[in-house]
Amino acid sequence: MTNKDVRAFARENWSDKAETISSISSSGNRRADGQEQILVDNDTLIYSFDDINQLFYAKNKPDSVDGLFFVRKKICFVEFKTGFRKIVTRENYASAMRIPCDKSECEGYRKLFFKNQDNETKIIQDSIKTKALETYITLEKQIIPQCKESSKKMNLYLYIVIDEDPIEEMTDILSDLTTGKTVRKNTACSKLRDSLKRFIKVKDCNGDEYFYDEITVMSATEFNNWINEINNSESNTLL
Repeated sequence: MTNKDVRAFARENWSDKAETISSISSSGNRRADGQEQILVDNDTLIYSFDDINQLFYAKNKPDSVDGLFFVRKKICFVEFKTGFRKIVTRENYASAMRIPCDKSECEGYRKLFFKNQDNETKIIQDSIKTKALETYITLEKQIIPQCKESSKKMNLYLYIVIDEDPIEEMTDILSDLTTGKTVRKNTACSKLRDSLKRFIKVKDCNGDEYFYDEITVMSATEFNNWINEINNSESNTLL
């Protein structure tokens, strides 16, 4: 939480850093049909925080999340990340791999395959943690000191948008609806949520809170629907 007017500072200084969510969430890679891989296809404008981050560091530039936008009393950072959705899973392994070998050989390869896959996922998770931490430091040490005081306090939110499997996503949501409790399945979203808890409302030696007020992990579908809802209900932009 901060009582500095980060939104006004952004409008005064970063108007040329606004891009569409489609552009910011693009992986830069091409699909088999030649089309660009875009995680969230949405023309809504937000700030490219990767570009903003470069303004503060001549060298040794720290990592940063992809985007920045504002919703009412929220400062919202967003990171778009692919690599969580797996074509081959523990559930479909036998049919997806089709390895012509005896049972023992397949079992050994299976263990090695998923060990490597889990390691790749952990590397992605660690990258997100680094971006969350270094983005906060840039905000706290480079941006907020330049902002004017505001009569309204703004909360700091971090949204991680991933390529969650739609079926797993729905299972996760339905578990909440049917029980009335926050019960999460062992999905990519839930695992990532748990790994980021250390960056939510940490208290210093004086009892003051720092880091993010809330961190939300969403699928691309969830995020796109949420942005569209905001656009339909808000009279102003996210800038």
